[in-house]
Amino acid sequence: MAQTATERAYRTIREKIIRLEYAPGELLVESGLAEELGTGRTPVREALKMLACENLVVIIPQRGIYVADISLTDLQEIAELRLAVEGLAAQLAAQRITPQQLERLRSLTHQLAHTAPDDVEKLMEIDRQFHLTVAEAAGNKHLADVIVSLYDKSLRLWRLALTRVGSIASSIERHEELLDALEYGNADKAAEIMREHVRDFHRRMREAF
Repeated sequence: MAQTATERAYRTIREKIIRLEYAPGELLVESGLAEELGTGRTPVREALKMLACENLVVIIPQRGIYVADISLTDLQEIAELRLAVEGLAAQLAAQRITPQQLERLRSLTHQLAHTAPDDVEKLMEIDRQFHLTVAEAAGNKHLADVIVSLYDKSLRLWRLALTRVGSIASSIERHEELLDALEYGNADKAAEIMREHVRDFHRRMREAF
């Protein structure tokens, strides 16, 4: 199905916010965005309303629309939610995952282990695809939608702390352990590993901030 102008504007602006191309606190001007995206102001206005519902932009009457800031409170709240929903997703995935999804996770784990440590953008994308595949394997669309939103907000934190986060070697080991638990259908173990993985990520983010 073809995307509407509003959907295209939403996805493009959202991606630029996640990638920090629009910095936290930056003023977003409808006319400028419309010109940049080659679309009308109405699709941009509607897209910004959608992003406000995700807490990625803040609309302040009489002042303007700003990219949402990132705070330690945001970090804590995102961590609490990710621990709950991604642990549940891993638990469900261990019971419902398909052979095709397992093969995709194997491929992503292999790519992660063989990607240069300084190729951060590629590492981020592989890690994102891994988490979203686990969410998909849980077989619950609403749960997957929540995980996508929370994970992408975590990416903003990751990018802000890039130079201070350090090696992801332990993260690669967690992916391998999780893959084993999913393959053998060990739901409790899968949930435990995923929660520990998320907990470790957010601990490192707190230290970086």
